Amino acid sequence: MRKMKPCLDETEWKIVHLVVTGGYDERLPEAVEYLAELKELVTKENLDDKVTFVLSPSDTVKVHLLSQCTALVYTPSNEHFGIVPLEAMYMEKPVIAVDSGGPRETIANDITGLLCPAINTHFGVAMARLIKDPGLSKQLGIAGKKRFTKFFSFETFSANWVKALESLQEIKEKKSQ
Repeated sequence: MRKMKPCLDETEWKIVHLVVTGGYDERLPEAVEYLAELKELVTKENLDDKVTFVLSPSDTVKVHLLSQCTALVYTPSNEHFGIVPLEAMYMEKPVIAVDSGGPRETIANDITGLLCPAINTHFGVAMARLIKDPGLSKQLGIAGKKRFTKFFSFETFSANWVKALESLQEIKEKKSQ
């Protein structure tokens, strides 16, 4: 947020609000510590009125948050194939993610979202870019839904699964001849 603010004018900054959400287990000391660190950072940066934490949201809350957001910011580095970016793409929301791991497979840079080095300045600029250009945000979101449908939908998965099984059956039949 600190790196995004200089990229925005006062009116744009006024409407910015970051919702940090995800699974949270208070039984895990590292989760409790990390949340405390994040909250302390928000306070230190004087962003208490700009950041909301939503811990372990229900599916209904997740859908609501995705329906209302400008974009999804997905920050894990070297993350495996993640479902969260696909959920956003399904909801026609662009994804800003680290340019590594699973997001390289799911997000088409500058087509369905924005891939960034794991550097806060790059994320700030990417977020500001979508706030400054709502048309771009909408365009990336629409393209994301198309990409989701083409490559990651249940129908596509099912068709590819059937092809794989048929291919295995052909190989088995050739070996038995």
